[in-house]
Amino acid sequence: MIDGSITRWFPLFRPKVIFAGAGFSVGTIYQQGFLRAGIRRMPITPTLYSGSWGDVSARASVLGRISYQDNGAVLHSVRRTAGLVQPSIAFGQYVTTETGETIPTWEIEFALMWDSGIFVNTTGQSQEHFAWAIAGSFGPVRLETWNDSMGNIAERDYGPTYGATLTLDVFRVWNMIQDFRSKPTTNQSASS
Repeated sequence: MIDGSITRWFPLFRPKVIFAGAGFSVGTIYQQGFLRAGIRRMPITPTLYSGSWGDVSARASVLGRISYQDNGAVLHSVRRTAGLVQPSIAFGQYVTTETGETIPTWEIEFALMWDSGIFVNTTGQSQEHFAWAIAGSFGPVRLETWNDSMGNIAERDYGPTYGATLTLDVFRVWNMIQDFRSKPTTNQSASS
C-alpha cells in the first residue's frame, strides 16, 4: 500500500496540540481518501519531574477520521464511507520545540479504537471493529502494535488481527544530525 498525508498543527494556548489533515491510501485491496482531526499529547497532569530531557507528565490524545473508500483489485465489497475514533493516554518525558511542537524523549502510550468498518458482510452491512494498541517511543523511533481482539470476533472473522509498525522520524533524525554537526567538539573549542 502507498500512503500520503498532510497535517496542519494549531496551538491551544501553547504548544501546538490541535491538528487537522487529509490523506490517501492506494493499494490492491482498496483505495481511500480521508480527513482527520484531533488533539495530540495534551497535558492532563501537572509536570511530575522536569529535567534536561524535558518534562515528565501524562498526556491525552483523540483522533477522529472519516474516509471514502473504493474497491481495489482484490476486494470488491468495501464500504463507501467509514469513520474512526481513537482516544489514547500516554506517559512520558516531553520537550516543546521553538516552533511549539511537542516531541517525546520517551513515551509509553495506550489507545482504544472504534472503526465503523471498511469491509461489508454478505448482506452489505459494514463490520465494526474495536481494537487496542500499545506504543513505545524513544527519541525518533516508535514501535506500535495493535490487536482487534475486542468485541465479538466470531461475528466478524475467524480470529484477531495483529499488526505492528516500526517508525523512524526522519525529520527528527535530520535535525539531530544538523545539531551534532553545528556543535564544536572539545578539540575544536580548545584550539580556538
